[in-house]
Amino acid sequence: MLIIHEAFAVLLLYTCFCRAVKMNSGTRRTVRLAFYALSLSALLCVFAPLTFKWRPDFVSLALLVAVVIVQMVTSSYWRDGIPQHFKERISDALH
Repeated sequence: MLIIHEAFAVLLLYTCFCRAVKMNSGTRRTVRLAFYALSLSALLCVFAPLTFKWRPDFVSLALLVAVVIVQMVTSSYWRDGIPQHFKERISDALH
């Protein structure tokens, strides 16, 4: 279970990195913060077993796998850059 957990944690970190590469200042701040938080969570998932001697259970593994599946399914929307609804609108930036 630990090996599967580590594999999916690294995969989650990679999917976050792929989105971070596409994001820029035109990306809504809330979207950037959400992906930064997800990246930090992925890093915690990678290092928790090594640092805190934490061992994954079925529930934490199921959640990690589900988040990775969501990231993989939605990756097609990021293929050509930031999805339109994640971009700052000019009216939003003025406030």
